[in-house]
Amino acid sequence: MDFVKLSKSTHQSFARSLYTSSFPPEERREFSQIPDLHLYKPFTFYVIEQSQQPFAIMALWTFASFSYIEHLAVANEQRNRGIGTKIISNLKSQRPNPLVLEVELPLTETALRRIKFYERLGFILLNDNYLQPPYSINKQAVEMRLMVSDPNLLNICDTKSIIQILHTQVYNIQI
Repeated sequence: MDFVKLSKSTHQSFARSLYTSSFPPEERREFSQIPDLHLYKPFTFYVIEQSQQPFAIMALWTFASFSYIEHLAVANEQRNRGIGTKIISNLKSQRPNPLVLEVELPLTETALRRIKFYERLGFILLNDNYLQPPYSINKQAVEMRLMVSDPNLLNICDTKSIIQILHTQVYNIQI
């Protein structure tokens, strides 16, 4: 499994297609913004491939206290094969800091399955209210929940601090 930066990948059309089909418009930025985001932010967009065949994408932010998975998607034909587990396990083993991610509210079967998937990988669902800011002025904010891969993160950085970092760094909101 190779994590190839989007800027070095020959699979940009795969990345664009998977990104736009996997996430509703209000839960993603315009794909055209992604290639240059790493130039001025602690951000990397990966195309994940095996033998130069792409099968997943991941947008990752790296901060001092934690890394934030903004988006992770596996191609439809590759799902239910343990690939998501391998990606997260690989990421956890290579990152010194805990991981943070957003999930939908646990109100639908799909959201509950996704939360259970991350819980099996050691993530903990935080009960704090969390509002994902809109990615642009023409999009709506989305009520979500945060999950963390290591509860010890909350001893270093409380939920309010995590949210502040996400809002200022990822969503460009000045608090």
